[in-house]
Amino acid sequence: MKELRAALETKFAQIEQVSNRFKDETGKGHFVISTGWHKSYTAAISEAELIKAAIITEEKAAGLHEFLNA
Repeated sequence: MKELRAALETKFAQIEQVSNRFKDETGKGHFVISTGWHKSYTAAISEAELIKAAIITEEKAAGLHEFLNA
């Protein structure tokens, strides 16, 4: 579980790094990013979601284990 949480923290840092490159060029919330950065950003989010799902699944399994051993 610790490895999954560490992986999620690493992936989140990557997401923040990419999102910090977004620039509001109009001053009105119109962000412009390159296609490459957009792909990198969406891929990192997808990977983070998979890690999050794995953590949730592990937590559910741990809950079942605790229930059965109670």
